[in-house]
Amino acid sequence: MSIVSKFAYTNNTPSTFEVAPVSIDLAGDYSNKTLEKNKKVQETWFNNLSTPNSQMETIIIHCNKIDTVDTDLTVFNPSKYKGGIQFRVTAEEILRTTNTEDLNWAVDDPIVASIQVRCPYSDYVTDEHIAEAILRALGALRDPVTGEWQILKIMKGDTNPTN
Repeated sequence: MSIVSKFAYTNNTPSTFEVAPVSIDLAGDYSNKTLEKNKKVQETWFNNLSTPNSQMETIIIHCNKIDTVDTDLTVFNPSKYKGGIQFRVTAEEILRTTNTEDLNWAVDDPIVASIQVRCPYSDYVTDEHIAEAILRALGALRDPVTGEWQILKIMKGDTNPTN
């Protein structure tokens, strides 16, 4: 018997508009502190050693065990695995805007971006499946024709940026 795990969608043409992640060396460029909140929740905070204290960058990796994988979808063939994992990777950044003509003028804007995943403890769920789901979520933020980000539309409350 051969077992194959795959998603059901057919709109899976790879985008020609690539997203290139920044190479982040958590072990070399960041100090870290792991917090175990309880037996089900663990979190590690990584503070960027190259940023000034007034403009910190923090990466947070949060992981917790969950009893069920909540979804709004109807699952017709549920897994025998009931418990699961939920993890989140968050980048907290400070965007500093300055004026080259007025050195006393500056504005700091915090930007917090997270990727969150929930999945069952299943032998069938692999790194590749999770990465594919994350890439699809990122793809929903891009115009499929121009490749332009649709983030500003969403920031203005447009949850249907296809308009």
